[in-house]
Amino acid sequence: MKEETDISIDDIEPEYQFQGLQASKSPPEYWHGSCQSNPGPCGAGAIVIFNNKEIELKQPVSKRGSILLAELVAIKLVLDYVSRIENKTLIEEVKIFSDSQSAIGILTLNWKIENHRSTSHEIISLIKSIQKHHGIKINFDWTPGHADVRGNEIADKLAKEAAKEANQIQKEAHITVTKQDIKTAARILVNKKWQHRWDNSDTGRFYYNFHQTVSKKSTFDYPDHKTAKIIRNLRSGYYLKNYQNKINQNIDPKCECGQLETVEHYLLFCENYEEARQKLIHEIYFNTGSLHIDLELLLSIEKNDNVSVSNETLMRLLGDFICESRRFD
Repeated sequence: MKEETDISIDDIEPEYQFQGLQASKSPPEYWHGSCQSNPGPCGAGAIVIFNNKEIELKQPVSKRGSILLAELVAIKLVLDYVSRIENKTLIEEVKIFSDSQSAIGILTLNWKIENHRSTSHEIISLIKSIQKHHGIKINFDWTPGHADVRGNEIADKLAKEAAKEANQIQKEAHITVTKQDIKTAARILVNKKWQHRWDNSDTGRFYYNFHQTVSKKSTFDYPDHKTAKIIRNLRSGYYLKNYQNKINQNIDPKCECGQLETVEHYLLFCENYEEARQKLIHEIYFNTGSLHIDLELLLSIEKNDNVSVSNETLMRLLGDFICESRRFD
């Protein structure tokens, strides 16, 4: 009885498909790489039809690998099999049809190899060796996937089985895990820890209302450097008189209108800036169809799915309000 796993086969993404066509003295190869997530448990599967026989090949690739790595290993499975055939005089050409432009580009068009350099160079060397020592032509052609080709469906099934096996691997001494895979996994883990710390921190809670997702990407200076700096300071809550009074009690915490000068007061309620605020509300209504404004709408860095207008447009409109209020001149 086959061992059950907690991986749903339906959830494994058939990202790439490889298809081969029958030719004179040319064995067709169908192979497939499958990965539950990217990175995640992934496997390689292939079927070689040669001398009226179907040879099924599969291999778990990595417990935490990429789809491209699985595809490359699937290619290597087939080439390894071709290199082991004793009577290679029966083969004149190996014709490979693939819907993976990345794999074809790396192996045949000298595309820059960003990841999986060792595996890619090993495959390229294997192709050259087969061609040089046995006179067998190795040709790649692009073809659209999901064409209901029987061989491709079998290779897909084998790759998914191998991906299930990869998830059960405790130690992966014989499995290829690249430096890029390790760096990617480390970056994901660091971001998760960073996000957890930010979500549960006791500090920066006012700013958290507007910037909840951590990211190394810096916010751009839009609409201009001066205005962008003011907006960043408003998000922090540290910019206006009410906060400055907590640091230096000689500073009056009140706005010129007599109310405590907070970010909320300045943007939403101060009567001194009502004319500029009405222009802001009018422009937001023109762009969104809503007259409602609040701090989240005006200061949030993340895109609000409930608002049809872009963050860039909102920042431009807020910048116009800041300019017309002349509060920071």
